[in-house]
Amino acid sequence: MHKRPNELSEEMKQRVAIAHALSMQPKVLIMNEPFSCLDAITKADMQNALMDIHKTLNNSMILITQDIDQALLLSDKIIVISDEQSASIGESVIVDLPRPRERMSLSENVHFKRLKSELLDFLYQKKYKLNSVRHKVINTSNQSMTA
Repeated sequence: MHKRPNELSEEMKQRVAIAHALSMQPKVLIMNEPFSCLDAITKADMQNALMDIHKTLNNSMILITQDIDQALLLSDKIIVISDEQSASIGESVIVDLPRPRERMSLSENVHFKRLKSELLDFLYQKKYKLNSVRHKVINTSNQSMTA
């Protein structure tokens, strides 16, 4: 298959970008939503490939993602960043699940479920607190406008 770069699908462009970054065997690799535009099967394949490459290179990877399952699958430590305008570092969770990690067995793992629940609780509490503050600010603004 011979295609020019502008003829590649978004999925193919993403796979090429990941392959290019990994081909340089970096000591630290920073990836921002690397699998976001991939279909579920390709995403799983790329995550498995990334885990294999990480095992071989033994490098550090910083993965920015909004996918909790992906974070738990790929990470040893998760640092939650708040969703506020002035983003701040929130909770830090050590992912002490044994490696190698298998996607299918993780879904049945009690510790995986507890970690996921802990992260979801933290995120929902943050969101609820933030929305509550915004709601109060809006109500206060509306009251002063009608007074």
